[in-house]
Amino acid sequence: MERLLSPSERHRLRALVEYLKPAHTHFVDLVEPLPPILPEHWELGLSELGETTRLH
Repeated sequence: MERLLSPSERHRLRALVEYLKPAHTHFVDLVEPLPPILPEHWELGLSELGETTRLH
């Protein structure tokens, strides 16, 4: 059944349309988490201290 929208319905519809605009019109940058840092464990007799050695 056709009917006119109330001012409240019209406002909500405009807000929804604004929200659902294509993403490329709002997209600025993608922020992703960094990959986890996995420590390289030492093996006695094989591993050596170096400039990039990280103690944990």
